[in-house]
Amino acid sequence: MRGSQHRKPVVYIIEDDDDIRIDVSTVLEANGYSTSCHACGEDFFKHWNGTLGGCVLLDMRLPGMSGLDVLNKLGEATRILPVLLFTSVLDMQLAVQAAKSGVHDICPKPFSIEILLAKVEDAIKVNQSRQITHSDRLVTIQSLSQMTSRERDVLDRLCGGKSSKQIGEDLGISPNTVDNHRARIMMKLGAKSVSQVVQLTLNARRTIED
Repeated sequence: MRGSQHRKPVVYIIEDDDDIRIDVSTVLEANGYSTSCHACGEDFFKHWNGTLGGCVLLDMRLPGMSGLDVLNKLGEATRILPVLLFTSVLDMQLAVQAAKSGVHDICPKPFSIEILLAKVEDAIKVNQSRQITHSDRLVTIQSLSQMTSRERDVLDRLCGGKSSKQIGEDLGISPNTVDNHRARIMMKLGAKSVSQVVQLTLNARRTIED
């Protein structure tokens, strides 16, 4: 397995062809990436520690676990850790199946260095963006868990589009008290408006439900 002490973007290469695996790793490392090479899905999962940084280059036809098996086991991680599928024209039917399992893009075989680098660069950018979004959601989830039951009551109704007066009537408290709860909710979430509170909350709740 190849690696680096520097914080370079990591590309996980899961490819059973030794020559292709070495060639791809050499090209990527020459262009500033760190690589982690695996001849099968089982070896990848043996060494992968669950980190969601980087991207995966995945061969569809592998000994043992198939490419689809790897995708299925990655599960929700593929929403953050983009997977680039290595496939030939003959594998396009499998590629369609893989796309339904969350594949980010396809790298055709035999691979072109220019196309490979362009697709990896795009996947890394997507990964970095998704990690920021994921991190923000985790912070929101933590903030939500620290709210009082009354604040959650007010928040639920804010997300339902109710005004302070309507919320007060529902909960048997004054609109001013509702406004005070709303101010604390906004402070805990780091939000500057009610619309931002609602968006942060809905995004976080989708993450929890997923």
